[in-house]
Order: sequence, then structure tokens, then C-alpha cells
Amino acid sequence: MRIAYIYIIGLLSPLTAFAQNNGTSIQGNVNMPSLIQLDVNYPENLNIGFDNLEEFAKGKVYPNCINLAVKSNCPWVITVRSGNNDFAATAKTSTTVPSSIISVKPSNSNEYVSVSTTPKPLLVSDNDNVINNYNLDLKMGTPWNAEGGKYDLNFIFSISAQ
Repeated sequence: MRIAYIYIIGLLSPLTAFAQNNGTSIQGNVNMPSLIQLDVNYPENLNIGFDNLEEFAKGKVYPNCINLAVKSNCPWVITVRSGNNDFAATAKTSTTVPSSIISVKPSNSNEYVSVSTTPKPLLVSDNDNVINNYNLDLKMGTPWNAEGGKYDLNFIFSISAQ
């Protein structure tokens, strides 16, 4: 029986040894654009301000008050800036409050980024995940010499491919 198997394998060996590859190759291009999306979320009732003189003297921190949701297929950088040099008073006041009294940082970081009209790097992609979420802490410094009242300020978060 062994001789029969060896004999059959021996007869088939030349057929496989001289077989030709009639495969066809395809060559082309794949368009892979950089896809980036940034969503900024914050509580609708976020009320930033001072409740007493101690908070006013030391400043106030709002932990995890802003969430940034990033979806991207490439490395990215997020910058932050203010829309104006100063807060806009909702009523007539004789003083201005500079936007630089506000700073933000990722909640897992120790380094605050002061807000100004110049874009400043806030976050840089640090992994290969397509979806990333980051919580930000907001710190409000003391607006010395500011009159009481309500003030508005726009934050602008921008994302770009690295």
C-alpha cells in the first residue's frame, strides 16, 4: 500500500512543480483624506462667577465643565482662543475685564492655558484611537477693578491635522 501512495505522489509531483501562475495584478490609488470632527459640549446652565469674596480673592475652578469629543483618522492638535481681548459687558460699565483671566486645561493635566485672541495649543493627539473624549477644567482668575454685572466671552476651539 505504501508503494502505491509513493508511486502516485511521484507521478503527480511533476505536474505541481511545473504549474504556471496565470494570476493578474491590479494597480490603483486609494484616496484617504484626513477626516476630523470636533464637538464641544458644556452644561446649558453653566453659570460662571463668584459667590463670595474668598472666591473672588483666590479665583474659582470649574472642574470637568467642558467636554471635547474628537473623531479623527489622523494626528491632530486643538487650539483655544477668545473671540475678543475683553469680556463684553451686558450693561454699560466703565471698566473692562480681560479675557486672559480665564484659563482652561485638560482635567488630567496640571498646566492651564490662558485664553487670549491668539490661538494656543490645548490638546495634541496622543493615541491611535479614532474617537477620543476629553474633559476640561476652567479657571477664572480675579477680575480686579471690574464693576459688578454680567459679562460675555466667546471661546473658540479649533482642530487641525498635524
